[in-house]
Amino acid sequence: MNNSTAFSTTRFLLLWAGTFLYLSAHAQGGFSRLYPEGSGTGNILYDHPYIITAAQTSDSNAQRGIIFYRFNLNGDTLFTRTHFETSRDIHPGFQNSLIKSTDGSYILTGYRLPESYILKLDTNFNIQDSVFFKAYGEWTGALSMTEASNGDFLVTGSTYQPDSVTQQPRKGFLAARFDADLNPKWIKRFHTPSVNGKVVEQQAHNVMEDSKGNIWLGGYRLAQLQDNGSDALVIALDSVGNKILEKVLGNPALSEGIATVVEAPDSNYFIATIIGDNLVDLGNNPQSRCKLRVLEMDIGGTILWDKAYGSPLALNYISNCEKTKDGYLSSGYYLDWDRDFTQRDAFYRSFSFKTNFNGDSIWYREYIAGSIHSDWNRLFDLSVTPDGGFVAGGHFSSDVSPLTGQAGSHVWIIKADSLGCVVPRCQYVSLPESEPKTSINLYPNPTHGSFYLQGLQGKTLSLRVYDASGQEVLYQESISEGEAIQLNEQPSGLYMLQLLERGEVLFRKKIVKH
Repeated sequence: MNNSTAFSTTRFLLLWAGTFLYLSAHAQGGFSRLYPEGSGTGNILYDHPYIITAAQTSDSNAQRGIIFYRFNLNGDTLFTRTHFETSRDIHPGFQNSLIKSTDGSYILTGYRLPESYILKLDTNFNIQDSVFFKAYGEWTGALSMTEASNGDFLVTGSTYQPDSVTQQPRKGFLAARFDADLNPKWIKRFHTPSVNGKVVEQQAHNVMEDSKGNIWLGGYRLAQLQDNGSDALVIALDSVGNKILEKVLGNPALSEGIATVVEAPDSNYFIATIIGDNLVDLGNNPQSRCKLRVLEMDIGGTILWDKAYGSPLALNYISNCEKTKDGYLSSGYYLDWDRDFTQRDAFYRSFSFKTNFNGDSIWYREYIAGSIHSDWNRLFDLSVTPDGGFVAGGHFSSDVSPLTGQAGSHVWIIKADSLGCVVPRCQYVSLPESEPKTSINLYPNPTHGSFYLQGLQGKTLSLRVYDASGQEVLYQESISEGEAIQLNEQPSGLYMLQLLERGEVLFRKKIVKH
């Protein structure tokens, strides 16, 4: 071994050791677990030293009820309690539908059609008080809630009203305000009239009170004018429920998802959603491919900045977003089509991502409890933990359950550290490289800044490069054989390159930059 080779080898080992120490210092551990009883959890609450969730369950007569879980921080079940209504199905809500109030009670919202409800529970999930309600006599489905600064409870979800033109039922935004004793102050609905005889549906999934006392509802609008016409929708109300802003976000020609709203440190509003990128022709059912989208907007609806990043994925959904001390943490899921995008045998994968307050990507992670094509891995809600990590709750279903070996649905809970890792040191630099049999080659490696790829065989590929902390430092929508790829602006260290074909990771390679 010559001196140059020995130096390079020694430097690589030192860099790798330094990366390991960095990741060890930042790793806080976590878990990903399935639970046999219950399914479809769409809410999660971190209440130190416990994790709390309310999920759907069924009795021997297939009547639907609620199961409350209390876990320790390792995900072990400490306590459960079920609640059923006499001859009535009752459902928990979704994002932030379970909260802890300032008086120490747990508060849950959801629906028992044709009504919605708010339940006040003690620490053992015994019901202390409740209210059931409708909007203007319509059916309602409460999905999310928050506690206002004055102790009131704000609720949002859906209302159902026959359209005046078509007489077809249509969804609208539900907004309601209750005092601390669950007495209603106001209950309102927000519908959009039909367009050219076509029903317009809209549904709210999250509610937030800002520092000025205004109420923000985030959701979607689906104009049934074409197969791909869903757009993110934000509505702002004053404290007594009068609408002050309605903002549609998205590309009318593509199907897009839910908007989640968080007040920004500068008193503007951060919105996490998706943006349509292109349409994939799947014969009779074309599907939109979308990118992650984050933006900031003022109270008048003016967009101050707007950023999209990542590879386009089929049918993304942003399910929740929370503010942290140094940025925003969001979660969601997407429909993972086969690599060639022609087969409709698909499953859902979940993800989380973190941005700073300017919307710049810090990291992105994916999570699955099962990996066969029948598996639905969907995280609906998250709760930030004091260590900068989070817990998330969701739903897992499969034709071959890992718990039973048979078809089944389960509650799915994960706990992740401040870098989004369920397993410490999950960063991209710790993933295995592609098998040596791959035809793709990267050179020179180590590099002083520029490197090249060969063996792409005419494939249309996108490129991502991550640093040792898991932060994305480079993204290219497309690359060509022999094109110089630049890391000149990045410091010396260890990086992980990913090549993606239609969102699927095709190739991984560690890169050492001197």
